[in-house]
Amino acid sequence: GRSRAMQDARPPHASMLQVARLASGEDIHVSTLASYRARAFPRPKCFCLSCGRMLIPKLGDVRRHHFAHRHDPQAPACWGAQPEGATHLNAKAKLKRLLEDLCAAGGTLRASLPCPRCGRNTNSETPVVVLSPSDQVRVEHWIDPTRNLEPDLQVVSATGSLRLLIEVCVG
Repeated sequence: GRSRAMQDARPPHASMLQVARLASGEDIHVSTLASYRARAFPRPKCFCLSCGRMLIPKLGDVRRHHFAHRHDPQAPACWGAQPEGATHLNAKAKLKRLLEDLCAAGGTLRASLPCPRCGRNTNSETPVVVLSPSDQVRVEHWIDPTRNLEPDLQVVSATGSLRLLIEVCVG
């Protein structure tokens, strides 16, 4: 068998789904299911963030822990299970958790932005938005009634006004 060190020696294009959605609507990272390996507790049902189909947590010792789609020969292939799809979904889940933590703390989101004159990156971080505990982070939520604009992540105030939009680009 392969050693545990081999788990993380996979090429970057071999992304695996790390995040799923519970029936309650909450997102769950596969690492939180590690304690279920002894099968002493029933595992919660987990669903794909992209297609909504049931996922199986893979918690073995050879490959790093991940979710896999339940085999269904009738179902079309899910884009979320493809390397770029998994990377994209995992990035959105990580950013969602970071933004929720920043909102809870009432923190300031800062970014290193290019100079508006020359286009070069600056070394300083510019405040983008000050978040508050009443702000809500949404993932893949339509922001217009005509359903033309659906950013990957958005932060909205308690009154529903947009505070921040983020589109994840995997490249």
